[in-house]
Amino acid sequence: MQFGERTHLPAALITGACGVMGLAVTRRLAERHLVYVADINGDAAQQTALELRREGATAIPVQVDVTSERSVRDMMDVVREHSGELRALAHVVALSPSMATWDVIIRVNLAGAARVVEASAPLLSRRGAAVLISSVGAHMLTPNDGEASALDDPLHPKLTQRIVAARGANPDPVAAYMLSKRGLMRMSRRLAPIWGATGARITTISPGFIATAMGDLEFEKQPAKREFMKRMPIPRQGSVIEIADAVEFLASDRASYITGTDLLIDGGMSTII
Repeated sequence: MQFGERTHLPAALITGACGVMGLAVTRRLAERHLVYVADINGDAAQQTALELRREGATAIPVQVDVTSERSVRDMMDVVREHSGELRALAHVVALSPSMATWDVIIRVNLAGAARVVEASAPLLSRRGAAVLISSVGAHMLTPNDGEASALDDPLHPKLTQRIVAARGANPDPVAAYMLSKRGLMRMSRRLAPIWGATGARITTISPGFIATAMGDLEFEKQPAKREFMKRMPIPRQGSVIEIADAVEFLASDRASYITGTDLLIDGGMSTII
């Protein structure tokens, strides 16, 4: 298979690359990177990579299930084979509260992200950066001590049981989503000093209401959100292009002094909560 001639480009891995937000991020990073188009839907990854190559980009498709250690390891083997290292990781994979049960949300959104981050760390170059997509919801929940301890060990084999023990009951899907995204923010802060020793960086982005199919499903399930949006300083949904702009910036050398922090892109939602 031919992946294009621009192999001198720095490499970027985008997980969840074929969703609406992931595709916007992938297209933006493909302007200056060789992109690894990673998605659980292998056919979609193949098709997206083909379309990007037709447009002159260099794109390599990878099928990955972030809940599987073997699958994530195989993805990294593809990166090693073709590039040897990564300049950027954009982790976009996530399930919203309306898409799964609470335990699956935790396993995909938090443990899956931790698995990808851990596996990618050895491949990130000295100027490399990881950008994880969190959520404004992460700012709406403060975990108790037991929950925080569980969130800070996301690959523990009894992660969900530890969360239940800390809460005293199973969280509902909305709470699980908030906890999972809070865990990404804590991961970024926890890893920043370790990654900084090798010159790499890690940050999170917390989108608010973004116009995607997943976002539309949440509006359908929770119609009160539309009334809430009317009260925001910027009373509209954001676009995936606005998220892609931020990812591209945080992954670039222009953000070389930014690590271990979170960027809210929420239309000012957090100011009225």
